[in-house]
Amino acid sequence: AVVSTQSTGGIWTLHPRFMIASKEAGKWVDETEYTWDKFLSGLHGINKSLAEAACKWVGKKAFCGWKVVLCISPSKIRSFRGILEVGGGTVVQDKSPYYVQTGTTHALFESNQSTTDVPVSALIEAGVLCLKLEYIPEYLIHGDDPVKLNAFLIDFLSNKRSIDTSLTGTPSKRTKT
Repeated sequence: AVVSTQSTGGIWTLHPRFMIASKEAGKWVDETEYTWDKFLSGLHGINKSLAEAACKWVGKKAFCGWKVVLCISPSKIRSFRGILEVGGGTVVQDKSPYYVQTGTTHALFESNQSTTDVPVSALIEAGVLCLKLEYIPEYLIHGDDPVKLNAFLIDFLSNKRSIDTSLTGTPSKRTKT
Protein backbone atom coordinates (compact mmCIF):
# COMPACT_ATOMS: atom_id res chain seq x y z
CA ALA A 1 0.00 0.00 0.00
CA VAL A 2 2.84 2.40 0.83
CA VAL A 3 4.57 1.77 -2.51
CA SER A 4 1.25 2.27 -4.33
CA THR A 5 0.59 5.57 -2.55
CA GLN A 6 4.12 6.81 -3.16
CA SER A 7 3.87 5.76 -6.81
CA THR A 8 0.63 7.69 -7.32
CA GLY A 9 2.28 10.86 -6.05
CA GLY A 10 5.38 10.49 -8.20
CA ILE A 11 7.54 10.04 -5.11
CA TRP A 12 10.93 8.43 -5.57
CA THR A 13 10.69 5.07 -3.81
CA LEU A 14 13.90 3.39 -2.72
CA HIS A 15 14.68 -0.27 -2.15
CA PRO A 16 14.87 -1.28 1.56
CA ARG A 17 18.59 -2.05 1.08
CA PHE A 18 19.13 1.75 1.06
CA MET A 19 18.40 1.86 4.80
CA ILE A 20 20.66 -1.12 5.53
CA ALA A 21 23.53 0.34 3.52
CA SER A 22 23.12 3.74 5.18
CA LYS A 23 23.13 2.18 8.65
CA GLU A 24 26.25 0.16 7.85
CA ALA A 25 28.00 3.26 6.44
CA GLY A 26 26.96 5.40 9.40
CA LYS A 27 25.58 8.03 7.00
CA TRP A 28 23.08 8.40 4.20
CA VAL A 29 24.48 6.72 1.10
CA ASP A 30 23.82 7.78 -2.50
CA GLU A 31 20.12 7.12 -3.25
CA THR A 32 20.66 6.60 -6.96
CA GLU A 33 22.15 3.16 -6.30
CA TYR A 34 18.96 2.02 -4.53
CA THR A 35 16.16 2.99 -6.90
CA TRP A 36 13.86 0.10 -7.78
CA ASP A 37 15.01 -0.05 -11.40
CA LYS A 38 18.36 -1.39 -10.14
CA PHE A 39 16.63 -4.41 -8.54
CA LEU A 40 14.13 -5.47 -11.22
CA SER A 41 16.12 -8.43 -12.53
CA GLY A 42 15.74 -10.36 -9.27
CA LEU A 43 11.99 -9.83 -9.01
CA HIS A 44 9.09 -11.80 -10.42
CA GLY A 45 5.30 -11.63 -10.59
CA ILE A 46 3.44 -8.96 -8.65
CA ASN A 47 6.61 -7.78 -6.88
CA LYS A 48 8.21 -6.99 -10.23
CA SER A 49 5.02 -5.27 -11.44
CA LEU A 50 4.88 -3.07 -8.32
CA ALA A 51 8.56 -2.18 -8.63
CA GLU A 52 8.10 -1.28 -12.31
CA ALA A 53 5.10 0.88 -11.37
CA ALA A 54 7.21 2.65 -8.74
CA CYS A 55 9.74 3.47 -11.46
CA LYS A 56 7.14 4.48 -14.06
CA TRP A 57 5.40 7.11 -11.93
CA VAL A 58 8.50 8.91 -10.55
CA GLY A 59 7.99 12.63 -11.06
CA LYS A 60 4.40 12.20 -12.28
CA LYS A 61 1.03 12.36 -10.56
CA ALA A 62 -0.89 9.21 -11.52
CA PHE A 63 -4.35 10.74 -11.16
CA CYS A 64 -3.68 14.29 -12.31
CA GLY A 65 -6.88 15.77 -13.73
CA TRP A 66 -9.15 13.02 -12.41
CA LYS A 67 -12.37 14.26 -10.77
CA VAL A 68 -13.81 11.21 -9.06
CA VAL A 69 -17.09 10.02 -7.58
CA LEU A 70 -16.37 7.26 -5.04
CA CYS A 71 -19.29 4.83 -4.78
CA ILE A 72 -17.67 2.60 -2.18
CA SER A 73 -18.23 1.54 1.41
CA PRO A 74 -17.50 4.22 4.04
CA SER A 75 -14.71 2.10 5.53
CA LYS A 76 -12.69 2.38 2.28
CA ILE A 77 -13.29 6.04 1.46
CA ARG A 78 -10.42 7.47 3.52
CA SER A 79 -7.81 5.14 1.95
CA PHE A 80 -8.92 5.62 -1.64
CA ARG A 81 -9.44 9.36 -1.19
CA GLY A 82 -5.84 9.56 0.07
CA ILE A 83 -4.45 7.53 -2.83
CA LEU A 84 -6.33 9.62 -5.39
CA GLU A 85 -5.43 12.97 -3.80
CA VAL A 86 -1.73 12.13 -3.37
CA GLY A 87 -1.81 11.24 -7.07
CA GLY A 88 -3.23 14.64 -8.05
CA GLY A 89 -6.89 13.59 -8.33
CA THR A 90 -9.90 15.22 -6.69
CA VAL A 91 -12.76 13.36 -5.04
CA VAL A 92 -15.91 15.34 -5.89
CA GLN A 93 -18.39 13.01 -4.14
CA ASP A 94 -18.12 10.12 -1.75
CA LYS A 95 -21.58 9.64 -0.28
CA SER A 96 -25.21 9.39 -1.26
CA PRO A 97 -27.17 11.01 -2.80
CA TYR A 98 -24.95 10.87 -5.86
CA TYR A 99 -25.55 13.15 -8.82
CA VAL A 100 -23.76 14.12 -12.02
CA GLN A 101 -21.39 17.05 -11.53
CA THR A 102 -19.90 18.96 -14.45
CA GLY A 103 -16.28 18.01 -14.99
CA THR A 104 -16.47 14.61 -13.31
CA THR A 105 -14.12 12.23 -15.14
CA HIS A 106 -14.36 8.94 -13.23
CA ALA A 107 -16.75 7.06 -10.96
CA LEU A 108 -15.38 4.11 -9.01
CA PHE A 109 -17.62 1.31 -7.76
CA GLU A 110 -16.98 -1.43 -5.25
CA SER A 111 -17.75 -5.06 -6.08
CA ASN A 112 -21.43 -5.92 -5.63
CA GLN A 113 -22.15 -2.31 -4.67
CA SER A 114 -25.82 -1.40 -4.84
CA THR A 115 -26.43 1.16 -7.57
CA THR A 116 -29.99 2.09 -6.67
CA ASP A 117 -28.88 5.53 -5.38
CA VAL A 118 -26.30 6.13 -8.13
CA PRO A 119 -27.31 7.61 -11.51
CA VAL A 120 -24.97 5.27 -13.42
CA SER A 121 -26.67 5.71 -16.78
CA ALA A 122 -26.56 9.52 -16.39
CA LEU A 123 -22.87 9.36 -15.45
CA ILE A 124 -22.13 7.24 -18.53
CA GLU A 125 -24.16 9.60 -20.76
CA ALA A 126 -22.14 12.53 -19.35
CA GLY A 127 -18.93 10.80 -20.46
CA VAL A 128 -17.83 9.74 -16.98
CA LEU A 129 -15.75 6.55 -16.96
CA CYS A 130 -17.64 4.24 -14.59
CA LEU A 131 -15.14 1.67 -13.37
CA LYS A 132 -14.78 -1.14 -10.87
CA LEU A 133 -12.58 -0.09 -7.96
CA GLU A 134 -10.11 -2.83 -8.90
CA TYR A 135 -9.09 -0.65 -11.85
CA ILE A 136 -6.89 1.52 -9.60
CA PRO A 137 -4.04 -0.99 -9.04
CA GLU A 138 -4.35 -2.18 -12.64
CA TYR A 139 -3.98 1.42 -13.87
CA LEU A 140 -0.94 2.02 -11.64
CA ILE A 141 0.77 -1.07 -13.03
CA HIS A 142 -0.28 -0.88 -16.70
CA GLY A 143 -1.22 2.78 -17.22
CA ASP A 144 -3.80 3.85 -19.79
CA ASP A 145 -4.21 0.52 -21.57
CA PRO A 146 -7.57 0.56 -23.43
CA VAL A 147 -7.80 -3.25 -23.36
CA LYS A 148 -7.33 -3.29 -19.58
CA LEU A 149 -9.75 -0.37 -19.21
CA ASN A 150 -12.53 -2.20 -21.02
CA ALA A 151 -12.32 -5.10 -18.58
CA PHE A 152 -13.12 -2.73 -15.69
CA LEU A 153 -15.88 -0.62 -17.27
CA ILE A 154 -19.28 -0.81 -15.63
CA ASP A 155 -21.75 -2.07 -18.21
CA PHE A 156 -24.93 -0.77 -16.61
CA LEU A 157 -28.24 -2.24 -17.68
CA SER A 158 -31.45 -0.56 -16.53
CA ASN A 159 -32.60 -3.69 -14.69
CA LYS A 160 -29.28 -4.21 -12.91
CA ARG A 161 -29.08 -3.25 -9.24
CA SER A 162 -25.49 -4.17 -8.31
CA ILE A 163 -22.10 -4.32 -9.94
CA ASP A 164 -21.40 -7.84 -11.18
CA THR A 165 -17.66 -8.45 -11.07
CA SER A 166 -17.93 -12.00 -12.39
CA LEU A 167 -18.00 -10.63 -15.93
CA THR A 168 -14.81 -9.98 -17.87
CA GLY A 169 -13.93 -8.84 -21.37
CA THR A 170 -15.15 -5.93 -23.42
CA PRO A 171 -18.79 -4.88 -23.01
CA SER A 172 -19.77 -6.46 -26.35
CA LYS A 173 -17.89 -9.70 -25.66
CA ARG A 174 -18.55 -10.36 -21.97
CA THR A 175 -18.00 -13.85 -20.67
CA LYS A 176 -18.68 -15.48 -17.30
CA THR A 177 -15.55 -16.32 -15.28
